[in-house]
Amino acid sequence: MGNYPSEENLQTIRTWDYQDLDGLMEFIRPLFEEFGALRREGQDWILATGGWSGNEDIINAIMDNTMVKIAYYYQWTRGGAYVFRDTREASVAS
Repeated sequence: MGNYPSEENLQTIRTWDYQDLDGLMEFIRPLFEEFGALRREGQDWILATGGWSGNEDIINAIMDNTMVKIAYYYQWTRGGAYVFRDTREASVAS
């Protein structure tokens, strides 16, 4: 524990192409520390920070990416769990 994400990694997150949510989450996965959790459940990517400040920095970088925030940010739950919902496939299927 204690491997804070680099500023370069955070900047990459801030500027990630919003059309590639899965790629973004796979980029984040190895950066997310063990006290947190990152998992996919259906259309939802759930990120729980576990209270670790490095994970919070990653969440803040995601939220700084305006298009990702607008397109996918769905919910915040007290305790540090964030949900990003990708409804694009559901929209195409309808």
